[in-house]
Amino acid sequence: MNSPVGTIVGTFVVGDEDAGDTHTVWFYNGDSKMAYDNSSFIIEGMNLKVNSTIDFEAKPTYSIMVYAADAQGITTFATINLSVTDVIETGIASNSDDFGFQLYPIPSNGKFTLVMDASSIEKVRVKIHHISGQEIYENRYTSNESEMEIDISNQPSGTYLITIIKGNQVMHKTMVLE
Repeated sequence: MNSPVGTIVGTFVVGDEDAGDTHTVWFYNGDSKMAYDNSSFIIEGMNLKVNSTIDFEAKPTYSIMVYAADAQGITTFATINLSVTDVIETGIASNSDDFGFQLYPIPSNGKFTLVMDASSIEKVRVKIHHISGQEIYENRYTSNESEMEIDISNQPSGTYLITIIKGNQVMHKTMVLE
């Protein structure tokens, strides 16, 4: 699954000796001899977001260079390498409710509901991965549960991939955790 424009792929954290200092982060736009992928992303506040579709098959790694400054104007810089997680796309249903699932609310505070229509009720497995690829949740549900309450509110804000597996069908949904 490709990451659409606007997907949050990371949050900048800047270390500073001055507790409580605020920081500004921006892309390095200097030496054209350096091949950075800055244009593939945008910075909004302290969030790094996708500015063009990210696709593992087209480009599995990206490199950006950013500067950060504190309130006193002291700057630092970093080159950040981003690895794209490959998701097997063969036989995957689209991100719509192709086999009778609804997920709400989106965005979420980490507590959300997955609802199946009557034709979808059978053994279902739900997995949730952080956009970095780390699996943070897995559970199996049986035919007597048409509504599933899922709580991942202990996880950090960001974008998560929800995988719903029913028999040999697989559906992915993305969810933003605020």
